[in-house]
Amino acid sequence: MTEPAGKEYAVAVKELVDTEAKRRDSLESRAVAVVSVSGTLLTLLLALSAATRGKDVQLVGGGRAFVVVSVLVFVVAAAAAIGVYAPRVATTIDVGRLRDEVRAHWSDDSGWGLKRVTGERLHQLDELQRTNDTKGKWLLGAVVAQFAGVVLVAVAVAMTLTG
Repeated sequence: MTEPAGKEYAVAVKELVDTEAKRRDSLESRAVAVVSVSGTLLTLLLALSAATRGKDVQLVGGGRAFVVVSVLVFVVAAAAAIGVYAPRVATTIDVGRLRDEVRAHWSDDSGWGLKRVTGERLHQLDELQRTNDTKGKWLLGAVVAQFAGVVLVAVAVAMTLTG
């Protein structure tokens, strides 16, 4: 006689939830890196502007505008990255309902419990995927903004060196 498929589904769903939790952690750690890099680049721009103040070094043409815009873009990148790990309301399980079900069904067939837990994990998986998709979009925006900031600084430097 073959085993019921429920156990396999339960294992698969648990693995999917674990994978999605790891994805969340990865997105959040990459967002922290974007904030750190943007902050470092802003600090370097500030140091460079302070070091060249009163010197003969000047940003020619539109170079100054590129630097100013790049500062704003780095701030946008950092803000978008912070959006990745900003707290969000997530309801993964109704603890009161689960408590009531545990009391009412403690002695029931294990298949019922496995089905119920797997159903809750599927709900959790859905919540995690939606949240992670949103975080992924925020992170993509942060990375694109950071790249734009680097390009703007490079253009300003090139204009200064060739101007």
